[in-house]
Amino acid sequence: MAKAKGEVEFLTSPGVYVTLDKNSFSNVNTPQDLETLYKVGRSILIPLKGSGTVKLSEIHKSNVTDGETRKAYNLGDTAEGVMACAMAARFISKNEQVQIKHLMYVLNELKRTWNRGTSVQKTFLSKNKPQPWMRTKLFDEVTVEIKLAQANIDFLFTDEADEKSTLRQLMSPCLHYANSYEIATAAKIMYENGVKDYIEITSDGVSNQTGTKVDINLKINGLMSVDIPANLRTNSSGTRLNLTQISLKKDVNQFAQVGGWDIPTQQDFWGRILNVRLESISAVQDIYNTNAAIQGETGRNVAYVMRDLYQWANGQLQNKLNNPQWKEHLINILHDMATKNEENVMLVELNTTRRTSERYNFLNLRPALLGVPSLGIEPSLVLESVYEESTPKKTGDPKLPSVTIVAYQASTNTRYKLVKFRHKMEGAGGPKPKAIRNYVEKQAGLENFV
Repeated sequence: MAKAKGEVEFLTSPGVYVTLDKNSFSNVNTPQDLETLYKVGRSILIPLKGSGTVKLSEIHKSNVTDGETRKAYNLGDTAEGVMACAMAARFISKNEQVQIKHLMYVLNELKRTWNRGTSVQKTFLSKNKPQPWMRTKLFDEVTVEIKLAQANIDFLFTDEADEKSTLRQLMSPCLHYANSYEIATAAKIMYENGVKDYIEITSDGVSNQTGTKVDINLKINGLMSVDIPANLRTNSSGTRLNLTQISLKKDVNQFAQVGGWDIPTQQDFWGRILNVRLESISAVQDIYNTNAAIQGETGRNVAYVMRDLYQWANGQLQNKLNNPQWKEHLINILHDMATKNEENVMLVELNTTRRTSERYNFLNLRPALLGVPSLGIEPSLVLESVYEESTPKKTGDPKLPSVTIVAYQASTNTRYKLVKFRHKMEGAGGPKPKAIRNYVEKQAGLENFV
């Protein structure tokens, strides 16, 4: 939290100056350190001299000393909890489209159970369709469990009006997913099958963050699939419904990243993408050796290496992009980067502007990139790659490279940007960059084919 040193005047939003000193804390319940501001719910409150308090969010903090600040929530991570609530609402109200009121019911019930820790769990009962043979009403059990970092779960259960308003922006796209074909079909099966089912929805934003792509796990009776009864089957649905395990993104293109810039790191990035061993390629060795001799700050050296490596990789791509074997590799590597090849995992993006959810399955690129040989269907897309350099945010910072894969469709004379590989460096102009990352980002044209 921020700290007040000695006697401090704070300027509140209405323009009123308020003086605070150590003695002002004497009549309030505060921590041992009397200089530390205290927190109630998600608000950091400053006691006014004499009586009363003022929220830190209402103050222009020009007179607050540097110190530990309140941890900010991550809206994308909080979205995982909202999605879990939306899906639970759909399985509780199995025979109807769910709305914000249904989601809020689940959220509020979880809040009553919550002990202010980093996790919460509750089991809801969901009635089944009455059947002639039933002597008593039959209820399924819908268990929802949410695990989030403290700041994110605090935000999920906030009492503050402005934060509730922000939270509601996530609800419409989550409800869009909860009302989609897959969840609606699974809920209908549970409603009509005449047996007691156990639906488990787990949103885990704290465990094994590097070992799995799954943010929200859905199981029914311990399985990630359910049988589709004959009366609910369509020509394309088959006899089983796979339950998507969600890798969730919110208004963001990035779906995979690799940190670092040395050859072993880049083997996990460009080496995997190009399907080559970088350490055995003399041109790659030359890039590192040449730029290592440049005098200057480390951040600039990294930028020079990455610029040359991305240019080299772009040249390699142009020789591979329309080779069928390599296109198959590209499809598989993108799928792996998005899902780690875990069972039934799919990338789902929440679009708060459209208030919708979009699914991305990179395996669906196969018909467009490879055609369907068994049916005599040729590929509809020709691929090309484009190298670019960013415009620095600060004068004097080095430009950072990216490579975009673009698809040309002759039948419509249209080009679609599919995927971008982008280098990012925080503090690129200094001797010690704060972070060095290589991103894989979906582009606007991708949704037309996956």
